[in-house]
Amino acid sequence: MAVQTVLVVIAAGLVLPRVLALAFLMLSHLYFAQWTRAVGRRVPISGVALLAYWWTEASAMLTLARQHLWPRRAGFDRVVEGSRPVLLVHGFTQNASNFHRLREAIEDRLGRPTVAVTLGWPMRHDLDGYVPALQRALRRMHDAAGPAGFDVVAHSMGGLITRIALEQAPDLGARLRTVVTIGSPHNGTAGARGPVWGADARSMREKSERLSTLAPLRVLVPGARRVFLAARQDYVVYPTETSFETDAECITLPRPGHAGLLVEPSAIQAVLEVLGADRGAGDDPRDV
Repeated sequence: MAVQTVLVVIAAGLVLPRVLALAFLMLSHLYFAQWTRAVGRRVPISGVALLAYWWTEASAMLTLARQHLWPRRAGFDRVVEGSRPVLLVHGFTQNASNFHRLREAIEDRLGRPTVAVTLGWPMRHDLDGYVPALQRALRRMHDAAGPAGFDVVAHSMGGLITRIALEQAPDLGARLRTVVTIGSPHNGTAGARGPVWGADARSMREKSERLSTLAPLRVLVPGARRVFLAARQDYVVYPTETSFETDAECITLPRPGHAGLLVEPSAIQAVLEVLGADRGAGDDPRDV
């Protein structure tokens, strides 16, 4: 009996997280489908393709959850003198552990050092409450990177916090060479409509007052390369064009969802191609 109980507990531990992830995705998709009907848009996928998407995105969510609970590489790493490091900024409810796979790819395939920052606990303040942690990271990057400069890769809410941090301290963008945002709701997301917990999440609604007064990256870092990545199957940040900015490089990826943007090979490859095509002095390039 004891052995059976242990086996049941182990099976539940393996199955329950995926069931919860799938349930979340199904509810998110229903919420998304409600929005498409209201605005006259077509749901991108259905049937077997939708089931495959749910399974893949649930796997990505579980990967991020494992990294979140047992982070192997969070916080600051040493910036190599003369290199062009990459600062990675996470999204809502997450931490620096989100970027394990992307950091490994950037370091192993591009020879670039990476730094990830944890912004703090969610739903305790508005978006501006995350800014001090990022400004400290930007200051360290600015001072350590030298003439080669540094790049920023930001996921979801991280793209908004990057804009706020640069707006409040413009000097921190002086050595910023490339900014890549991944699934960031620059113009707000329809996924944050209705009852939403936390001033930070409410600030990410479409037409929110905070976003309406926030300067775009083209104004904040006019000399930097700006690349905006979005997922066509993102049912957290939508519509897709909310992740884009005018007069910039905008890329839509067909396969991953919001979590998959951080772990799926196609999304990681897209980031590598951007960073690999814009190497700075001191980098040790490897094949992308």
